[in-house]
Amino acid sequence: MIQIKNTLIVIACLAVIVFVIDQMSSKYNIDTMELSCINSDVENTLLEVATGDLKEELLKQGFILNTSVLRENTSTEKREFTVNGKSKYTCNTTIQLDLSAVSNNKDSIKYIENIAKDKKTFIATFERDYTITENDLGTHYWVYSLKITSDDLKSEIEQ
Repeated sequence: MIQIKNTLIVIACLAVIVFVIDQMSSKYNIDTMELSCINSDVENTLLEVATGDLKEELLKQGFILNTSVLRENTSTEKREFTVNGKSKYTCNTTIQLDLSAVSNNKDSIKYIENIAKDKKTFIATFERDYTITENDLGTHYWVYSLKITSDDLKSEIEQ
């Protein structure tokens, strides 16, 4: 009889624990806050960090830069746990740059046709390592990456 009572107490405790975890998960959206290297929000932030300045610089010169992450080339190199159950990811991916000319700028159109061999868009890819650090400071995560500069793009064009 005592053994049955103890078993029922353990089952009741487990049920309470599962209920509390489920309620916390629902209230704080814990399930949707899982990060990874291929999370679309992370990719957008990575593109902004790596190419934001370059986009503005090229637009002033008469060029449009479209960027994308090639998900098939994205890999998680390492995941470290930090404080409060958060994680730090080390990732690697390929960023694709599509450089085209502003439609009313004849000089930039000629330049693109010249470097892209009579196509309307020059395509370049860059490998980048980046880290994602989860935090509780008003944002959900931070993304660190090296920027792609105009010199990087020029060296790719010259190849």
